[in-house]
Amino acid sequence: MTLNLLARRVALCGLLVSVASVAARAEDAADLVQKGFYLQVHEGDLAGAAAAFERVASDSAAPAGLRHEAETRLAQCREDLAAADLARLMPSDAIAYLELNRPGDQLARLAKMMGLIREPGAEPAATDGQGAAGIPLGNGLVFPANFTLSPALVAELKKFRGAALAITGLDEHLKNMPEGVLVVHPGDCDLVRGLLETAVQLVQPDRPIGGFKTYRFENGPHHFWITVTARLLIAGTNREAVAATVERLGNPKAEGLATRPAFKAHEAERRNGVLFAYVDGRETARRLRSFMKGNEAGMVAGLLDLEHLESLTLSVGVTDSSVQVVARMNLLPGHHNVAYNLIRTAPFDGRSLKAVPRGTAGVVLVGLNPATPPQAAKSSSPGPVEVTGMDLGREIFANVEEVAFFVLPTIAKSEGGHAHVPEMAAVFAVKDAAKSEAIWNQILGIVAMVGVHHSPPRDVTIEGIRGEQYQFTGMPPIVVVRAADRALIVGTHEAASAALRASGGKDSILTDEAYSKLLTRLTKTSSKAVLVDAGRVMQIVRSFSGGESKPEMDLVTAALKDLRVSIVTDEAPNCLTVSVEASGLPNVPTLISKIGSGSAPRSHAKK
Repeated sequence: MTLNLLARRVALCGLLVSVASVAARAEDAADLVQKGFYLQVHEGDLAGAAAAFERVASDSAAPAGLRHEAETRLAQCREDLAAADLARLMPSDAIAYLELNRPGDQLARLAKMMGLIREPGAEPAATDGQGAAGIPLGNGLVFPANFTLSPALVAELKKFRGAALAITGLDEHLKNMPEGVLVVHPGDCDLVRGLLETAVQLVQPDRPIGGFKTYRFENGPHHFWITVTARLLIAGTNREAVAATVERLGNPKAEGLATRPAFKAHEAERRNGVLFAYVDGRETARRLRSFMKGNEAGMVAGLLDLEHLESLTLSVGVTDSSVQVVARMNLLPGHHNVAYNLIRTAPFDGRSLKAVPRGTAGVVLVGLNPATPPQAAKSSSPGPVEVTGMDLGREIFANVEEVAFFVLPTIAKSEGGHAHVPEMAAVFAVKDAAKSEAIWNQILGIVAMVGVHHSPPRDVTIEGIRGEQYQFTGMPPIVVVRAADRALIVGTHEAASAALRASGGKDSILTDEAYSKLLTRLTKTSSKAVLVDAGRVMQIVRSFSGGESKPEMDLVTAALKDLRVSIVTDEAPNCLTVSVEASGLPNVPTLISKIGSGSAPRSHAKK
């Protein structure tokens, strides 16, 4: 073998090895990109995906197409990691903040509660043999009873990450127009992203910010800057604010609103809600002082003590079984907020609920004075109880610990048997039941003396307990009777009788399954509460209509039969919280089925 032939064979072998090496490296790069894509899109492991894409992006020997895709997706992963908390991108001196957090997830829960998302394998709504019963819409269209949201639509809604808005001040030169920054994160919702990226091209281009395309919109004296990054759309009322937001996006260690201790205290409610709003009380108070003058400033300072207002928050969320709204006012220790101090009362311990009967349509519970242990309570001496004018004030401001006003889903009968009002009563949990009984008998006696009566008061025995009964013109009899555990009952005869039976402990609202979840929301600082079973309220409404079955009323009854609503205030020394919760929302397919079957009016049906 000649030397020349040997050299050519060696070169050929080297070429084959080189080609094989390049092919292997290309195959490794393709595998890494494929792995990164799977981690990014399907697993949501952004850190792992970024590591895979970074290896390909930094490999100069990898094919150009794969490197470009790796670089693009690496930028996406890094931005998604940086924007996992949108509040981190916002300026730390923001005076107000509004966030929409993964609305698709919570809208899907809401739709599922209302029967608009069918569980896998679940049976569809009953049909009439030719198709699902529904509402004819005309022209060959029908709204079916088994209507559900497409899984593809639900999946697309869940891809939208959210949006956040931070207000940093008010522009005095532009009639106090809010200044701030808006960040929109379309997530993997390509439709929203495509619409935004397409629409923004209609705005006048401006110098790039952070290497990203930037646009400027002018409307008279108002100017807005919009920057489109790899994953976000950032808009602001001034260029510097947008640039600062882009800088925080690229620097994970940069300080933002999320790093402020006062803001971090609301992390749990912010994460659990679809909508969260925050107002910095002290910063807002500082800026509002410049707008208030003279008596106005003094009145606000005296009533609200804005200097000690730490923050205001609002959270709206959807769980698997209810919709919740929580509003909170946080005050600093040592505050002198007169408005709050006037409405604040002592928390209730629920003692009055022991005499609220099961089956109640609704109850209003109010705490008035601190609860007193049974051993510390003082009772009036045996014999007649004397009542003076001052005792009325003491009754409200000292003796009554809490009161529960309840309504039963039945109608009381007045003289002549005509329906007028539902069966209702108030249960007073008091320190001295004898004193309360004497005061209420005195009050009703005075009312009777001035002529608002039909017959004189008389003794009555209810459930074996003696009480007083008062009859007023056009009203059912009102009774006053004492119950166990230092409680006084004032109400209609049947309601008082039900309350006395409930006071034994077995038949109270505390054992009512309809209210079990609502009652668990009450805390040690709960001071006022309204609990309503809408289905039972509809029984009262039907009774007022004479018990007639009307299609419209049947439909409303069906819609509200499982609906329960609670409104609760928690009044701690430095925090007022108002919570609203609704569960048992109407089932849409069931309602459509009722309308379609003819049990309710069909406005679009053919005549």
